[in-house]
Amino acid sequence: MLSDGCTVHTFHQQTANAAVNKKQPTKATLTSAKATSYNKVSLKWKKSKNITSYAVYYKASNSKKWVKIANVSSKKTGYTHKSSKKYPLKQGKTYQYRIRGYNKKAKGSKKWGKYSSIKKVKIPKKAIAKPTEAPNPTVKPTEAPKPTAAPKPTAAPKPTAAPKPKPTEAPKPTAAPQPTKAPQPTATPRPTATPAPTATPKPVKVQVSH
Repeated sequence: MLSDGCTVHTFHQQTANAAVNKKQPTKATLTSAKATSYNKVSLKWKKSKNITSYAVYYKASNSKKWVKIANVSSKKTGYTHKSSKKYPLKQGKTYQYRIRGYNKKAKGSKKWGKYSSIKKVKIPKKAIAKPTEAPNPTVKPTEAPKPTAAPKPTAAPKPTAAPKPKPTEAPKPTAAPQPTKAPQPTATPRPTATPAPTATPKPVKVQVSH
C-alpha cells in the first residue's frame, strides 16, 4: 500500500508539474549584486514561476557581449560568481549582471522568461594589501627623535666669551706713586748765609808799661 501510495503521489506531482511547465517562465527579478571580495560577487533574486532553472549572465561594463556563466537550480534564489580563467573578475573594474528563468518543458520561445533588470558591481582591490600599508604610521614615531637636534643650545657657550679680561686693566692706579716728588722742601738750607757778623775783633793795642 505504501509503495502504491507513493507511486500515486508521484504521478499526481508529475501531472501537476507538467501542467505548470508548459507555461512561459515569469520575468526574473534580480534583487542584489554585491562584491564580497576582490574575486567574488554574490547575487540574489526572487523566485520566478514556471521554471526549471535560472541562467546567470555577466559582462564588463565596457563590453557589449553578455556571457552566460551558470545554470542554477530553480530551488535556489542566489549564486556566487567566483573569478576564474573562463569568467574572470578584475580588481577595480565594474561588471554587470542579469538573470532569466528557463523552462525546459515549454515549447519554442516560451522556454525563456524575460531578462531581469541589470545590476552593476565594482570589484574592490585586495583588502589584504591595505593592512600591510598600515605599518607606515610606525615609521612616523621614529621621526620623533628630531627633538634630539635640539642640542643647538650647546651653542650657548658664547657666554664663555664674556671673560674678556677688560677688568684686569684696572691696575692703572698703580701709576699713582707720583707723590714721591715731595722731597723738594730739602732746598730750605738757605739761612746758612748768616755768619756775616763774625767780624774779627780788631787787635787791641796793649800798652806796655815800663
